[in-house]
Amino acid sequence: MRHGMPVKREGAVKDGQSSSVYYRPEAHDVLIYDATLDEIGIHTETKGERMLYREAFGLHFFGSATYFPDGEKFTLQPLISDGANSMHCKDVEGGQIEGSPTQLGRKVQGNRDTPC
Repeated sequence: MRHGMPVKREGAVKDGQSSSVYYRPEAHDVLIYDATLDEIGIHTETKGERMLYREAFGLHFFGSATYFPDGEKFTLQPLISDGANSMHCKDVEGGQIEGSPTQLGRKVQGNRDTPC
């Protein structure tokens, strides 16, 4: 989506004299809908714009402004609260991790394997 940002004033030189230039910078926002996962991804400059797009898209296409949840899809809170213990996957069939989270991170980044 393309729209104008708030009016901006900048100093300029016109005919050798100081002056001001007023204009509205152009901005581009992106909203991507993944029908397979029924999720949207939104890139905007502000949280308010993000909320507006999320609610308007949900309302227009799915009949509810709250169709798409607010907030982040992923969180690092388990790592913050539980540290390395958050990496245990004993409750997942075939899930086991060997090594520290640092070593695991290097392995995952290197070959895109998943930890569990």
